[in-house]
Amino acid sequence: MIIPAACIILLLFRVDQLSIPDGQCISLTFHSKIFVETLRLRVTAISNNSEHLTSLRWEFDQKKWTFLLWEDPPSWLFAEDVVKRVQVVPNPSNSLKFKDIKTISDRANALDITAELSVSILSGMIDLKGSGQYLDTSKSNVSSREVSMICTTRKNLKRLDLKGSDRITIDTYNRAVEHQATHVVTGIIYGGTLVTNVVEKASSSESQTKIHGEFSASLMKNMASKFSAEGKASVDSDKTCKDVLESRDFDFYGDYSASDRPNAITIGDLFELAKQWPTIIGDGVPCQITVTPLSNFVDGSIEAKIIHELESDELAAILTAYDEIYRLAGRRTRIQAALEAGNGGLGACCSTFAAACKKRKLVTDGILGRSRQALAKYLIAFRRGGAEEVGKTTIEFVDAAKVGLDDHLKECQQDESVLGLLQSIQDLAAAHGAPLETLNGLRHRMTRANRGTLGVVLIPPSPNLDGAINTYEVLVANIKRWRADEDKKDTDEDGKPKETVFISFYCDPTLLPEFRNLEGKKGVLTKALVEFEKSQSPRFIHYGVLPTGLTSIQKQIDWSLLNDEGWAFIHNDQESYDYIGEVSGGKRHGRGTATYANKSTYSGDWWHGRRHGEGELVEKTRKLTGVFINDQYWADGVVVDITILSHHVAFGAARIPLRKGDAGTSHVRMIGTMLEWKEGEEHNLVVEGKEGQKLEMITVGKLIRHDQDEMFNKNWPLEEGVEIKVEKRS
Repeated sequence: MIIPAACIILLLFRVDQLSIPDGQCISLTFHSKIFVETLRLRVTAISNNSEHLTSLRWEFDQKKWTFLLWEDPPSWLFAEDVVKRVQVVPNPSNSLKFKDIKTISDRANALDITAELSVSILSGMIDLKGSGQYLDTSKSNVSSREVSMICTTRKNLKRLDLKGSDRITIDTYNRAVEHQATHVVTGIIYGGTLVTNVVEKASSSESQTKIHGEFSASLMKNMASKFSAEGKASVDSDKTCKDVLESRDFDFYGDYSASDRPNAITIGDLFELAKQWPTIIGDGVPCQITVTPLSNFVDGSIEAKIIHELESDELAAILTAYDEIYRLAGRRTRIQAALEAGNGGLGACCSTFAAACKKRKLVTDGILGRSRQALAKYLIAFRRGGAEEVGKTTIEFVDAAKVGLDDHLKECQQDESVLGLLQSIQDLAAAHGAPLETLNGLRHRMTRANRGTLGVVLIPPSPNLDGAINTYEVLVANIKRWRADEDKKDTDEDGKPKETVFISFYCDPTLLPEFRNLEGKKGVLTKALVEFEKSQSPRFIHYGVLPTGLTSIQKQIDWSLLNDEGWAFIHNDQESYDYIGEVSGGKRHGRGTATYANKSTYSGDWWHGRRHGEGELVEKTRKLTGVFINDQYWADGVVVDITILSHHVAFGAARIPLRKGDAGTSHVRMIGTMLEWKEGEEHNLVVEGKEGQKLEMITVGKLIRHDQDEMFNKNWPLEEGVEIKVEKRS
């Protein structure tokens, strides 16, 4: 039913539940002996047409009560000439303010909502729309950093020109009371409110870290000032504004509907909307309603209905208690949002913690719901019959509402601490190119081992942040630099450089049985998990082709534990060096890089702890690139390929450094030593040069057999393309 805005609305004044469909935000102002000061409430308006009001209704004790609406004509409340005396009084005002929001009460204060109505809002007895949705605490996240910009515009006041002779009869009064009416609307102020709320996102990001703790109302105000001076384009291109936009969520609540206007999606759009706000709302919507007690118009003595209200200290106690309950719910919501953010995010990697947090959130939601219902019942009973009706003091009610709250708050604080730790480790992992991965993601990475090695940082169930920082900042960073260089030298079957991929995996207790199913023959995963019992620092493992020695050509893929077999990061105080690379038996063996105390570095081949093979030594004044043998650089050194035969079929290969200037006996000794020939074993050894030269000899142990004297000092054709074959004699 559409009613002219100038009509008289008989208002049942009990803030039990107000629901106004399909409208905008209004503010009610009550002038009555019941209240010491003016009471204002942001609630739903009424119609998109500022000239009309629709039906309003209260809900009380599960029974609906409807505002009695006066229609023109006929009038059963006032005489017709009274209703026609409508005055339109200009009441212009504009305000713009920025607020730091830390609690639910801060939101109410930002819109000048008094304690009485804040309590009713907290109890859930008021349904809010338009800019009033800003106060919907069930959707807010009060643990976040929030900044609100509030634009308030007021236009005209429409009011009835009531005189002292405007009286109603006792019969008319009783008729109104039968409909539970207690007040009459005698004035309506039109205007509109815009609220822009900027909230820190639940998920972490690089841009969020940059402005962490810096975003405040003063910063927002400074950006608005810059907009005024330089304009939208300059503000939108400003780095700080971009960081704020990327790291914050925006919510808009307004008392207007303009389908032809684009949505605000940048900081500049936000300020543009605020700048144009007074003109956007047109004539405005009903924002403030002045009501007068029905008993003031009665021509005769009547018994006024008494409504009991709480004292200010009692209201403050309720607000404080329920603020804590809502803050707990908001904090739980934020924890859940952070765990669920992104595809395969933190919650998917930390399923035990995520499941526990979800369960605790459901418990908190139940506490919140029951607390709101209890508060609603308490307010209704108190307003109906005062302290005698409710049977308990406000303090007793608050204490009952807070039973167990301290334990839930401590539990929430612990979960926030764990979440913060996990987020810090997640950020560390991502920043160092080893992002957190799910169990399914880990399995997928393992299937690509033929294309390169997989490096995995194992995060313990109860990680130590200091240990994690050292793992990523020192260990992972050095390993990545080393592997970037090594990958260029290693190719796959297609001739493409292999790639070492790095990830992190959180060893969630729930996932450990499935994780152990990925175990290899060496039992590395089990060993790494056992080491967590000694220290809660991360462990580094890698999955790829195992170092199988010089003579094997058969590849074996398995896990290796850092500093065990495979890769190692060694700090040697005695010899003053750091080493990152391959090891065997605790010694530098394979490919690796050593950095010495004098800042010189060697990168290349190692054999049983010595520089041995191709490498590069960089010192302050010189750089040596070539062949090293037993720690020494030799300008005439070469690395030769050796094929190992069995029954004239190749079954192994090796690369061994030799010196061109050495005699044949030295060459045989080096080959025998590196191939681990045993004393008394005989081998056929053939050297074939690229120019057709060919040397054949028999070796015993690591010596040339004594009946081949001509071979002892024979120079071998160790030029490029030389081929050496060896085969054990039967």
